[in-house]
Amino acid sequence: KDADKIAAFDRGRQEQVVRLIRTAFLKRFESSVEAFRMSCWRLLKKLLAWAEVHATDVRAHSRIERWKRQNEALLGSAASAEQRLNGLEEDEDSDLLGQADFDAVEKLDPEEFDIDAILDETLLDLDQIAKFLELLKSFKPSQDKKLTALKQLLKKDSVLSKHKVIIFTEFMDTAKYLYKELKDEVSGLEEIDGQNSDRYEIITRFAP
Repeated sequence: KDADKIAAFDRGRQEQVVRLIRTAFLKRFESSVEAFRMSCWRLLKKLLAWAEVHATDVRAHSRIERWKRQNEALLGSAASAEQRLNGLEEDEDSDLLGQADFDAVEKLDPEEFDIDAILDETLLDLDQIAKFLELLKSFKPSQDKKLTALKQLLKKDSVLSKHKVIIFTEFMDTAKYLYKELKDEVSGLEEIDGQNSDRYEIITRFAP
């Protein structure tokens, strides 16, 4: 009975985690397609790093390498999109995963976990995320109705067009996306977040 209670508790906890992840992804999708895209990309890299760390035999390693070859174009496209969003030069020779990605993986004990079964599920998850990313490749900023409406407000609204404006967003990816899409159309545009080293100077320039 105690074992049944523990199993039920674990199932409930796992279901809560799944609901939390789904909610977080939906919130990012609601914020912007770019935030959702980057969330998918980061999750893909985490899962791929987990799979590579736990691929301890030739068969498992071959499965992962085959998956990477089958999705080579998609992986390159997603990596380039990440570099562009962060204002970096696109580097086709850069490694998909870095040492930090592998260091973040918590190694599971094969005596306690069925690694092969988990790897099977991980590859299925990678397939699903790859489908999301493939669909998102066709989405263009010109199709973003929220972005289009924001541009119209900033340019044509009788109040906003004459005053300084602060745009708040919950996710950094959305902020970077907005800055990238607005910087050539809005004068004096600045992006500020927790990573800005010159944030005080930016705030000072914005002040009356």
